Amino acid sequence: MQFVMLQLSFFDKYIRTYADNPQYYPDVKLLIIIEHNNISSAIFKIYQNVVSETGIIHGYDAIGAGDVLFRRMADDLFRRTLTMRQAASIAIYIMDHVKKQVLGCGGNTDILLLGKDCKIERIPTNRVKEIELRQSIIHIDNQEQLAAELIKELP
Repeated sequence: MQFVMLQLSFFDKYIRTYADNPQYYPDVKLLIIIEHNNISSAIFKIYQNVVSETGIIHGYDAIGAGDVLFRRMADDLFRRTLTMRQAASIAIYIMDHVKKQVLGCGGNTDILLLGKDCKIERIPTNRVKEIELRQSIIHIDNQEQLAAELIKELP
C-alpha cells in the first residue's frame, strides 16, 4: 500500500500539473525504473502527459530513442541477485553507452533508489558523472566479469 501511495504522489507532483498545459509538457526522452526483489514495484512510461504502467518482465525497462540498446545491454548485465545500488551502478554504465551511441540521447543521468521504507535516495549528478568517467575506461568483453567490476562503484 505504501508503494501505491508513492506512485500516486509521484504522478501528482511531477505529471498531473502538465496535463492541462501542453506548452509545458516535461521533455522526458527516457525513463527507467528498476525493480528490486524485496519491494513491490512498477515501471512507468511517460510520453508528454500520458503515463502508462507496464508489466515487469525482466525487472527493468526503457523508453525513448535508446530503449533497444538499453534493453540489450541490460539483458547481458543485470541479474535479479543484484542489490539496488549494484543495479544502479550498472544502469549508469548502460546509460552512458546509450547517450554516446544513440542520436537524440544525452544530458545528465538521474539515479533514484527506492529503499525498503519507500524513501527515495538520489545519487547526486556529480557522483554519477564521476562514476561514468571511471567506468568509461573499463574494457572487459566477458559480461559476467564486466558486471562484477561495475558493481564496485556503489557499494
